[in-house]
Amino acid sequence: MTTTRSITNTYLKCLRPKSTAYDIPDEKAGPLTIRVRASGAVVFVYRGRVGGRQVKEVFGRWGGAVVHTDAPANHPEDGLPILSLEEARAVSFDMKAKAKVALPRPKPHPHYQVRSTKLTLAMAHEEYCREYVRDRPSAGNESLTRKWVLPAFGDRAVKTLTRRELNAHFEGLREHFRRMDEDGNEYTGAGLNTVLRTFKPLLTWCVRRDYIEHNPATTIEMKAEDRVRNRVLRAHELGWVLMSLASEERMAAPLQLLLRTGCRLSDITKLTWGEVQFEDGVPVKLLKHTTKAKVPHVAYLTEQARRLLPPRPKTASSKDLVFPDALRTRGSSILDRLRGRVQDLAGPLEHVAHWTIHDFRRSLTTNLSEMREEGKLTYADAAEDYVLAHIPTGVTRKHYNHAKHYKDRERMLTVWSDYLDKCLSNVQQRCEQGGHVEMQEVA
Repeated sequence: MTTTRSITNTYLKCLRPKSTAYDIPDEKAGPLTIRVRASGAVVFVYRGRVGGRQVKEVFGRWGGAVVHTDAPANHPEDGLPILSLEEARAVSFDMKAKAKVALPRPKPHPHYQVRSTKLTLAMAHEEYCREYVRDRPSAGNESLTRKWVLPAFGDRAVKTLTRRELNAHFEGLREHFRRMDEDGNEYTGAGLNTVLRTFKPLLTWCVRRDYIEHNPATTIEMKAEDRVRNRVLRAHELGWVLMSLASEERMAAPLQLLLRTGCRLSDITKLTWGEVQFEDGVPVKLLKHTTKAKVPHVAYLTEQARRLLPPRPKTASSKDLVFPDALRTRGSSILDRLRGRVQDLAGPLEHVAHWTIHDFRRSLTTNLSEMREEGKLTYADAAEDYVLAHIPTGVTRKHYNHAKHYKDRERMLTVWSDYLDKCLSNVQQRCEQGGHVEMQEVA
């Protein structure tokens, strides 16, 4: 909930613009809100009810605000009357008094009205992706909006969208995502929830840009029950995965590096040569400047992981990709092929449950934790978070204890790589002997 402030002229002079507009309710005038736009303009907004409807209406601009010279033409604050703080408070109280007699809603400023009525959902999505989504690790999810929402509402003006029709659309999408789970039960699947979670921030962004007054999708509930994945690949399954990767051409090295470092898929497929640290010509670390959690991450390269990196071309720049073919490969087809190979190795008598690439990270931390419980490995509690590039939780870790536990992380990944080698050796021995061989314990 936004905190009200006692607004003064001195306070207004100290306001600074941010990447998006933000509001500051006035403590002395209930219906008055100060809005600082990204362009640098400070405008006055009436916040209350007009004709029985909750509205936010821009009605003036503070004379002391300085609009940046690079502000776009026909911006909503162009042509707004310049008012002092006292005049704005008086106008807001006057609008509140008129609202009590159920007057029709005041018309917005012409420039704002033209922009909001002509802006279609497809145009808003394009602008949203260009300004906000492009550099995010999860940028690929925006294609879900393009595939499942824009065909139905792309040509519609954003301000005409209603909750009822959006909810009906997502209800209709249930059939496209309905399938059978491993137990033979029919369920919608979390894919539809992902589409909805991707679409809601788009409309929230439109609200922040003043294209619409509220987000009609805010109260739309998820269309399926989210199932928490707890799949952990065990020793023989990890060995089968490594064995099946040996016959994969393009994605063998990236996926093995993913498994041995605990990184996310996007961290490996988008890895550049500038993020690989060399010592005496040997790669020793991966230095990701930003991750999904928007924090830098250091991943140590074990001896096994170093062999997976290709030689750096002499003409390669720091921005060139280490695995350029990885982004051009269809991930779902490769994953289906790998699952099929793993099942072939397991044989008809042993069913391998469904697994995904993200299960590699869960398998890493689970197996290492079990080794720790058995006394085979020691490391700090926070080291698990740092290995997975997670943000530490708790007041002490977030604000006081800033130790990164580099030695523990290096030791954890070394033990994990040795464990994977033994998993691979075990299944290779099993295939050669044609029988079952128990997994050797990790020293």
